[in-house]
Amino acid sequence: MRLEGKIGIVTAAASGMGRAGAIRFAREGAAVGVVDIDQLGVDAVVGEIANSGGRAVGIVGDLGVVGFVRSLAKRLAPEKIRVNAICPGPIDTPMLRVFVARPDQQRTAGQDKEVLVQQRGRQNPMGRTGKPEEIANAALFLISDEASFVSGAALPVDGAATA
Repeated sequence: MRLEGKIGIVTAAASGMGRAGAIRFAREGAAVGVVDIDQLGVDAVVGEIANSGGRAVGIVGDLGVVGFVRSLAKRLAPEKIRVNAICPGPIDTPMLRVFVARPDQQRTAGQDKEVLVQQRGRQNPMGRTGKPEEIANAALFLISDEASFVSGAALPVDGAATA
């Protein structure tokens, strides 16, 4: 197990890439803090991890609220928990829908967001959008000891869009 004995906090972990990351990290032995604003989603991810023999704790709150972020830090400090990795919530497919059909872009105004997401995916050299698990695998490598000599490098996981 690549993350045995490590502790990680995954934000936006109730769905999409955050969910995939939390589950992947737990499968590799990490104890995971599953953080999201969605109580039902947090409970589902924590339950899925626990049912697979992993360790997770659900933490519900809004990272846009400074008080919640402070309380999160205080919650961990008394336990003297050394967090090995914090994985911020990535741009997930639902978030991608916001960007591909922005109201300020005249050329996409009024178009179906699902259709736009599929069109953008086909425009990338691999001809598809990325899967949450593909992002989670890259993050797993970066927080594992296997990346101990990696420093300040970009690792685009974008289907060769920037290649």
